[in-house]
Order: sequence, then C-alpha cells, then structure tokens
Amino acid sequence: MSRKELGSYIKYVAIALTVGLVAATLQQRLFFGATDPRFYLVPVTVFVLFGLLLAWISVLRQRLGREYEQQREIIAEHRWIMSLQQGVVEQLNQHQPLPTILSTLLRRLVERRPDLSAAILLLDGEDQGLQIAAVQGMDARLQQSLQALGRPEQQALLAYAERSENLHDIPGLQGLLEHTRGGACRCLPIEQAQHKHGLLLLCHQHGTGVSRDGLSYGDTIVQLAMLAIAQHRHEEALHSLNGNLSALVESIPDAIFFKDGAGRWLVTNQAAKRFFQLQDFSWQGRSDQEMAEDRPTYRQVYERCFGQDQQVWEQGELMVFEEQFPNEQGEMLTFEMRKMPVFEEDGRRKAMVVISRDITRRMAHEHELRIAAITFESQEGMMIADANGQILRANRALCEQTGYRPEEIVGQRVGLFRSGRHDAAFYQDMWTIIEADGFWQGEVWNRRKSGEIYPVWLTITAVEDRQGQRSHFVATYSDVTERKEAERQIRHLAFYDALTSLPNRRLLLDRLHQAMVTSQRNAMHGALLFIDLDNFKTLNDTQGHLAGDQLLIEVAQRLRECVREYDSVARLGGDEFVVLLEQLHLQSAMAARKAEQISEKILKRLNQPYHLREREHHSSPSIGVSLFHGQQESSEELLKRADMAMYQAKAAGRNTIRFFDPSMQASVEAKASMEVDLRQALEVGQLSLHYQAQINDEGSIHGAEALLRWKHPQRGMVSPTEFIPLAEESALILSIGQWALRAACQQLQQWTGSELEQMPLAINISARQFRQPDFVDQVRQMLAEHQLAPQRIKLELTESMVLDDINDTIEKMRQLREHGCRFSLDDFGTGYSSLAYLRRLPLDELKIDQSFVQDIGIDSNDDAIVRAIIALATSLGLNTVAEGVESEQQRDFLRSHGCTAYQGYLFGRPLEQLAFRQGLQSG
Repeated sequence: MSRKELGSYIKYVAIALTVGLVAATLQQRLFFGATDPRFYLVPVTVFVLFGLLLAWISVLRQRLGREYEQQREIIAEHRWIMSLQQGVVEQLNQHQPLPTILSTLLRRLVERRPDLSAAILLLDGEDQGLQIAAVQGMDARLQQSLQALGRPEQQALLAYAERSENLHDIPGLQGLLEHTRGGACRCLPIEQAQHKHGLLLLCHQHGTGVSRDGLSYGDTIVQLAMLAIAQHRHEEALHSLNGNLSALVESIPDAIFFKDGAGRWLVTNQAAKRFFQLQDFSWQGRSDQEMAEDRPTYRQVYERCFGQDQQVWEQGELMVFEEQFPNEQGEMLTFEMRKMPVFEEDGRRKAMVVISRDITRRMAHEHELRIAAITFESQEGMMIADANGQILRANRALCEQTGYRPEEIVGQRVGLFRSGRHDAAFYQDMWTIIEADGFWQGEVWNRRKSGEIYPVWLTITAVEDRQGQRSHFVATYSDVTERKEAERQIRHLAFYDALTSLPNRRLLLDRLHQAMVTSQRNAMHGALLFIDLDNFKTLNDTQGHLAGDQLLIEVAQRLRECVREYDSVARLGGDEFVVLLEQLHLQSAMAARKAEQISEKILKRLNQPYHLREREHHSSPSIGVSLFHGQQESSEELLKRADMAMYQAKAAGRNTIRFFDPSMQASVEAKASMEVDLRQALEVGQLSLHYQAQINDEGSIHGAEALLRWKHPQRGMVSPTEFIPLAEESALILSIGQWALRAACQQLQQWTGSELEQMPLAINISARQFRQPDFVDQVRQMLAEHQLAPQRIKLELTESMVLDDINDTIEKMRQLREHGCRFSLDDFGTGYSSLAYLRRLPLDELKIDQSFVQDIGIDSNDDAIVRAIIALATSLGLNTVAEGVESEQQRDFLRSHGCTAYQGYLFGRPLEQLAFRQGLQSG
C-alpha cells in the first residue's frame, strides 16, 4: 500500500470516528440526558466501518484511475509507434532518400518527447568515418563538435554506444562534454548481425540525463532506422546488380527478350527495341496477342511468335526459328529466334528467354554466293584481270558494249578501252586509290572497237587471296549514255519550265540573288517585273487548255523579244511571268524610268493580237514593278513586293503598270497585324455578342439577332466588316464561329425562366463553319449541353453559302430541321438568287438586305425588289424580316406590302445583353 493510499484510509477513518462520537454524544444528551460510555460503542463502530468502506472505495478509484492513465499512455505509445512504422514503410515504398526518412524519424521523436534532442551518425562506406545523417532539436555547438570529431573520438563514441556508459566516463570525448552537460547524453548503437552502421545520440534538453523511458523511445527509433538503412542498402545493392545486369544485357548486340510463364513481355534490351520499333510502344507486361491488337501491321508476326512459344513450352527445350520483321524503313529483315523455356521445380512455366539475331546480311551473302555463278553474265559489262593487269575473262555484255569478240579481249591489257580523254595522272590516281582501298568507282570515257567514245560508270574491285595479297581485279562497265541524257533532261526540268522553256522559280531566285550581289558590287539598280495575264482563266474555260498553253508559249516568246540579252524572263506557274532587269542605272529615278520603258514595251507587245487555233485572241497583262539596289531586301521579299504591285495594277482596272509603293506593304502588314490581334482576341476575351431586337408588325418582340463585336484595347471597337472577312480568309472563323454559337447558347440558357425564355435568337453561321462535316453534331451537342429547346435558335445562312454545295446544304438543313432548329436566309437578293434552289431549301424566313431597305421611297427599283421579295416569300409560305429599318416611312412601306418583321435602328441598336434586356423591360 502506498503512502497516498494509507493517508486516504486515515483521513476517512478520522472523519468517520469524529462523526460517530458527535452522533453518540448528541444521542445521549437529547434522549437520555446522561452520559453512558456504553452508548458510544455502536455508533462509533458503525461510523468507523463506514469510513473504512469510503477509504477503500477512494483507494480503489485512485488505483483504477492510475491504471486507466497507464493504459492510455500505453495505447498512445503503441499508436505512435505504429504510426511511425507506417510512415517509414510508406516512405520506403515511395523510395524516399535515406536522410529524409531518418530526419522524419527524429522529428517525430522530438515531437513526442520535446525534452529530447537527437542525431543519427552513420558510418561512411568508404573510410568508416562517422557522418551526421540526420539531426533534430540539437544545439548548434554540439552539432559542430560532432562534425569536428576526429577518428579516435569517433571510435570512442562507437565504443561508448556499445557499453552504454556515461559520456563523461569515456576518455577521448572531453571535446563533447562542454556541450552535453555531463551525463545528459546517451548513445544507442545502430547495428545488425554484429555489423555496425552507426549510432543514435540522445540528449536531454535540461541536463538531467536521458530517462529509461527516453531510451525506450530511442530503441524504437534505432529499430526503424535499422529497417530504413537495411532497405536502402538493399535497394542500392539491387540497383547496382540491376545496373550490372542491364549493362551486360545491353552490351550484347543481339535482341534479348524475357517473358514470364504467361507469355507477358518483361525485359528487353535496346537492340530489341531498335530492331522491332518498340521505342514509342507500350510493351511491358503485355502478351503477343495483346500487342497484335494494337499493332495490326505486325499482327501475323505476333501470332506466329505465339505459336512458336507454344511449341517451345511443349518441347521443353531450346528451339530455333526464323522470322521476318520490317524495320523502320519498311525493309524486311530476317531474324534467327532462339527460344529457351525455364520451368519451376514443380514443372510450372516460369519464364522464356528469347535471343534474336539479325541474319539478313548472312542470308544475303548466302544468296549472293548462289547467284555469283550467273552474276558474271549479267546485263552489265564485266571483266576479270590478274594482278598484272592482264584480262583473263570478259562477259557477253562487255563484248556487246565494246564491239569486240571475247578472243579479242582476253589476253589484252586493261587499258584496251581507253579513249584518250583522260591523262596519265587520272589513271595513276585511280590505281593509287585501288592499292590503298581495294576499290574505285567513277565515270570514265571509253572507246568502242568502232572508235566511238561513250561514257561508262566503271567499278574496279580488288580481290585478295587468303594471305591478303591482291590476286585479281574485277571491273564492271555500265553504259551511262542514256542516263547522262536523262540527267540533262532532269536538270532542264529542275530549272526550266516544261511548257515555255523559260527559267522556273528555282532558277529565277538563284539569278535574282546573283543580280542582287552584282548590284551591291557595282551600285547599279535593277528591277523585278511581275506579269499576270488578264482573264486567262476565261480563255481556258472557253477554248480549252490547248489554246491556253499556246498563248503562254507565245507570251514567253514575246517577252524574250522585249528584254535585253543579259536580262532574264521566267515563268512562275500558271499565267504568271517574271522579268529580271539588271544594270538599269546608278540613280534610282533613271532606273525606274528605264524599267517603266521596258514595261510599257512589254505591255504594248502583249496587247497585240494572238492567233490561237485559227482564231484571233486578244489578251492584256497587269504588270507590277519593284526596284532593288544591292541586298537590302531578300529575294522572296522582292518577289512579294512585285506581286503586290501587280495586284494593284489589277485593282486599277488591269492592262496597266504599277510600281511598288511602301503603302502597299503597310496595308498588307496592317492586315497581318490585325490577324495576329484577332487570334489573341478570342483567347483573352475581347470578343462579345450584342443583341438587336426584331419587331413584328404589331410592335411586339419577334426575336433577336446575336451580332459579333470586337473591342480591341488600342483599336477600340473594330467594325465586323473589317475583321470578319479577315477571319474567313485565315480560317479563324471556325474557332470564332464555334465560340459565338456556344456563347449564344449560354445566353439562351441564362434567359431560361425569364420573360425572354420564349424569344428565338438568330445566329449567323459562316460558310466554313457550315461546311464542316460534323456541323450538325456540333449544334446538337451544344443544344443538349445547355438543355435548350432547338426551336429557340434560328441559324442564318447566306445565299453564297447555300449555293456552294446545294445537296450537302439541303441534307444538313434537313437533319437540323428534323431536330427542331429553324433557318433564315440572310442578305436575300444580293447573291445569285434562284427559285430552283429556294423552293428546295427547308427555310423559315427570308431576310431582306438593308441595301434595298435604305433606298425605299428613293429608288423605284429597290421598291420593286422589296415588293418582289415579300411576294415571293409569301407565296412560298416564308416569313420576311427587313434589315436596316431606320425610318417610319420604311416601316410603313414594308408593312403595307406584307413584311412580317423588322430590324434596325428605328427599334434599337445592337446592345450588350444587360442593356438589351433592360431596354426590353422599359418598353
């Protein structure tokens, strides 16, 4: 019984005795009036016993409380240890570095026991010196002392850890005593199977010494540190072993595969990946059947490999196969496949080793040996000479090539066919190379028996005997007369136009570069004339391509006649010609004048009649001129400038001359700059939709049209007439159109449940957007994504878009119409309107273009056109919407002739959605 428990007994007995005496005294005084000691015995005895009972209960509660706290401490400690173990296992599974794991252990220890600080010192693998691997909560001076320990002090510290002695009792460690407060530090060895790995240093923060409880925690840290160290070193050893094994496997030039018992590919070397194109293919852990599904090109190869594997498993021994497999260039390679099965002790399949060797060359060599007998009698001329240059044998092809009979060749010297075009030095160099390399090839001129000189491709190969001495020479003669003629023609085709025999673009750029270099040197100006024939397509369409070709030939001839001898005329293609004028003048003004004179001469000459296929034809050119001086611009830039000037000539009415002006380039660059800004506009959110109301003849809201707007941070509001055509040209209209359609659907979704829920919204669709094969699916997907009824959108198409591919248009409109969408034909009357297609299209309304509406009451022709459009729509059962209505007079005229809806500034400008909605609510 503890002193505290004994005190509880005394306290409760004293209290009970006191209460008993008081009770007995009061009993006698109140009831008996006299004092009798006999009356004290029973009350006092009862209260003393009751006090003993209370004391026993109190002691029992104290004991239970202590046991409960002890159990809580034990459970908490076990949980902490389990958490610590789990953390180490997780870090090991994640392959965390060893210092990270050890640092985590010490951090968790110090968090658990803040009165402790700790460090782990590990033996270096090279010199067996102690190095600090992790430290937590330790005094900086002690860390410095640990780092500065010499080899004797380190050995003493290790010995101290083994004996678990007090630090101050160990000689040689006096350097640490200043920072450890005597016995405030203890060491625990980290070792396994008598193999030392290091030690754990535990220090008490207050110098009172490390308790047994602290050492218990230290033992836990040591065990987990030992686990981490063992795992880390095991992984290092395994990594080293794998590295050595990989190096061994990779050093083998043959392709090596390891498969498991189920036929799954586990390991391959680089040679295998290269031979079988596995670099970018996921093969590991997959079987031949699975890879055959993903690589249909090699399906049969994988299926044959699977069948071969089954044979090997059944035979249970090494088997050799031959297999063909294409390489990266598509060439078929032949491999010798050596397959060895490996079984478990109980006979189960364990693995299969496959070694594949490329025997393509070996088989080719064998094949060469088989055909060597007939090779000599091939179509190429061949002869064999001995080491002294005496001809021993000549084949039939050589005899036919040279005109000699075999008996006239055999026995002669190898110089029999020399033509005399090559000097002695040429042949001396040839034989020097043969002596050094054993091989020579090149083009030479030979002489036939008739005396005719002809080119041959000569190949001479030296043959060595087993002792490495030159014994024979084999010469092959290929007559390259036809090839050289073909090369001449190919050169001509590569640099000249096949139709007109003028230089082509490639040769022109080369000559232009040379002209610019010359201009840089002599300071003379030159000029580039870009010539395009006006309405050339019309000639091809009306009289055929033969007439067009005849015209191009005649134009080429006339251009040659108009220029000087050292100028160049080239054809770029189609009806485009370029004239390069060199050395015009030192002064730019005079050079421009000369270029203009030559251009006018060309203009006049090309305007003269042509006689094509017995018919007279008149043609005119548009000429763009760009001067150059030195190498200030590139060749391509000069061509571009002349091209721009030519387009200016066409814009001026054709059959004229225009010089390049920097403003042309500025216009092109401005257009390019706007295109760059437009690409960014969609990404940074500069595009938006504005909405313009459509009003019926009763003055009620009929619908609205979503109009695309671009607010540029520097340009301000950019007109749609500027950026939409640019988007059409650059194909940006696809992404912009899809964004606009999605934004319109999102707006309709926001209006759901409001007063605008039933209002249809018209959306303009571009030609490129509509021509996408999946356009119908795009619209359906967006409607489903935003949970919109198809009747809420109305797709606006233009006449030019509709007529581009009428059958495709009708089919897409039909599919969307069946889905519930409606269609409006925009800008009706401005294109090639046709009743033939109009009656076939599943339209809902026609939109009268604002160009007709603006002149109502001013131009009687426009009045008639508007009445005709309304009458046509009424007869076809279509609604009509008039655009650009700005006056009461226009609206009254349209209403009086049956127009069903109006849109324009009279009823409101296009507004952002919030302003648009507020405007509708205010009436």
